[in-house]
Amino acid sequence: MERGKEGKICLGGYSYEIKNSASRLVYNSLKTWHKSHCEIYDRAINPISAPKSIEKTGYLLYHKVCKLLMNRDLWFFGEVLKMVKNGSSEFLVKQFTEEVITNSERQYEEIKRELNFLDKEYGLCYKAFPNPFL
Repeated sequence: MERGKEGKICLGGYSYEIKNSASRLVYNSLKTWHKSHCEIYDRAINPISAPKSIEKTGYLLYHKVCKLLMNRDLWFFGEVLKMVKNGSSEFLVKQFTEEVITNSERQYEEIKRELNFLDKEYGLCYKAFPNPFL
């Protein structure tokens, strides 16, 4: 294990300083967004990215959830890029990120319920540790 710039343990990865303030602002916002939903992403993609014995219908249903998540991500990413391009402050971008995460909790709970249903329907059991690199 290595120690990063601030003395934090880096689990075999590297810690990079993002020098461009606009890039750093976008990166931090996207990282916060991803952290808030990482388990849902993993649960949605796992059945279609790793070899599983689910029928085509199940594959398509999980894929539909992945596309929904992707579209939400692209919308969020676009909004953050617009804010940064228009000169929004770090405070405003951070506030926007937190508000969107909070306001979308219900939608992500619905996605979790859908994944629970699909997992039960196709006999899958998601067991994983949280990603230590987030």
